[in-house]
Formats: sequence, C-alpha cells, structure tokens
Amino acid sequence: MTSQAELLSQISELQEAVVGMKCTLTEAVTRLSCVVDDPSLTRESSFSRELQHSRQRCEENTAEVLKLVLSLKADITLLQKEVLAVSDRQEGLQSSVTRLLDDRRLLVSDLIQAGVLSHHTRSRLEIRGSGAPEGGGGVPSGRTGSGSHSNDSGVALLLERAHQAFTTTDHTPSPTPTNQRASDQDSLPEQPSLLVPPSVYDYVAGLRSHTHPSNGLSVQLHH
Repeated sequence: MTSQAELLSQISELQEAVVGMKCTLTEAVTRLSCVVDDPSLTRESSFSRELQHSRQRCEENTAEVLKLVLSLKADITLLQKEVLAVSDRQEGLQSSVTRLLDDRRLLVSDLIQAGVLSHHTRSRLEIRGSGAPEGGGGVPSGRTGSGSHSNDSGVALLLERAHQAFTTTDHTPSPTPTNQRASDQDSLPEQPSLLVPPSVYDYVAGLRSHTHPSNGLSVQLHH
C-alpha cells in the first residue's frame, strides 16, 4: 500500500506536468496567432487561392476548346464527304459530256457520208468542232449541229432539189415513171438519213416525175 508521502510526491509531479503542458499550449497559441497575423503569409495564401482559381478556370477553358475542336473536326469530315460526292458527280457529268461529244462526232460523220448535210452546214459543224468562233449571224450556242439543225438541212436539201425539178427547162422525152422514180432515187443520197422520213423522198420523186411530160405542163406548173 502506497504511503502518504509517496502519494503527495506523485500529486506534485502531476501538477508540475500539467503546468508544463499549460505553458506549452500557451506558447503554441501565441505562435499560431503570430503566424495568422503575418502579412507575408496572408499574401502567400491569397496567391495560392488565386492560383488554384486560375488553374480551375484554365481547365474549364481547355475542356471548352476541346469540345470546339471535336465539333470542328466533325464538320470538316462531313465537308470532305460532300466534296468527294460532288467530285464523283462531276466526274460522272464529264464522262457523260465526253460520250455525248463522241456520239455527236459519229452522227455528224454518218450524216456527211450519207450526203444529207449541205456544204454550208458541214463547214459550220467543222468550225464549231474545231472550237473556232463563228462569223456573225450564227445560230445560238444552245443549238447543236447534230440535232434538229441536221434534220432541217436534210429537208432543205430535198426541197431545193424539188424546186430545181420545177424550174428545169429540159425538153428531152420523159422517161417512164418507173425509170424516172429510179433516176430520182439515184440522185438522192445513197444512204437515206434516219432524220428524214421516207415519205419525203417519195414526195420529191413524185414531183420530179410530173415535171417532164411536156413543156406545157411545166409552164403550167410554173404559173
């Protein structure tokens, strides 16, 4: 059992320890108050807060810029696809134009070989095919020489021959209708144009067969 003297000694030591702890705590509180009141430390803390705020704002701006870049990339990809599609359509149109030009040259060549085109029309087609500008009074550029113009030229050539048949002054005996028909057909192009109906050839042949029976009939037709 602890004696009273030992107990008093332990109480005294405990009191000294409590006093020491109290002094240490008081000193710590004093130093802490000094640190809080230090202006330099306050500025450093303010700078730290501003730096943290700036860093957060920079991260937000970076995220926004990244979104814009991704959106722009998507728009560029879509635009590239549209450009490729337009390029493909342009190539298709170019191929179609090339085929049409080839068909036009073949058609003009066939019409020339068939003798349907007049010399004037042939010259105009050759000038147009070479790319040279035509002299004044030309037809509009939208009307090509291989379409309705060639058809008009073939019909005009046949009508011109029919007019020559009416104005002839030949007094030779008229051949038989069969021979006359064959002669008229021989005077027409060797290969009838697909653009001129066969009835036009028959009509011209019939006109010529009626111009040679007699001079009186020829004169009557003139009047």
